[in-house]
Amino acid sequence: FLETEIKIYKSVTYLSFHWAVYSDYVKKYIYDGKNHLVINSGCTIKKDQAQFRTYPKIVYMGFLGGDWINLPLLSRLSKLYPHIDVYGAPEPPKELQLNYKGYASPAVLSQYQFGLITLSKDRLRREGFSAKHMEYLSFGLPALVPEWRTSVKSLKGTLFYTEENFLPVIKEFSHQKTWEKIHADAVLEAKNYQWDIVLQPL
Repeated sequence: FLETEIKIYKSVTYLSFHWAVYSDYVKKYIYDGKNHLVINSGCTIKKDQAQFRTYPKIVYMGFLGGDWINLPLLSRLSKLYPHIDVYGAPEPPKELQLNYKGYASPAVLSQYQFGLITLSKDRLRREGFSAKHMEYLSFGLPALVPEWRTSVKSLKGTLFYTEENFLPVIKEFSHQKTWEKIHADAVLEAKNYQWDIVLQPL
């Protein structure tokens, strides 16, 4: 399979992935050709932005069917902080006791105060990127990301957590002043990744 993958990479005029870190990953571990073209995923700033509320609600929105999503982690976090709503497909096992809301338009994100990302600890996910990250930022939602995802350290509006410090992180940014600051950072970063900017390499 790897030989076929490399053959495809060599055969194209330009090779691009939805975030620069995947290009870096391929260069480092698979294929370091000169046809890499960096075109990051972008977003459109949403008119209805997230608003502060004293008792914040957290949203997880996205695919729920892969091992890399780390549903056991999502379940444990939901037990730590019961105000986590989960949207996506396929429907997760009931024994995980998630507050599963089914499928919804991304517009519901404006009703929350934090967007949650969970993922496994394998090398690809540690060095990778989640499309929902940029979607969260486009609503001014601070993105909660496991601290083992080292590839997004530079993205403003991002908060890093472990299971041990998850509640303290939420508490720290549940004050209006601190939340509004990280919200403003999220909006600013989303503006940096608007489609007309990220598609300029084309």
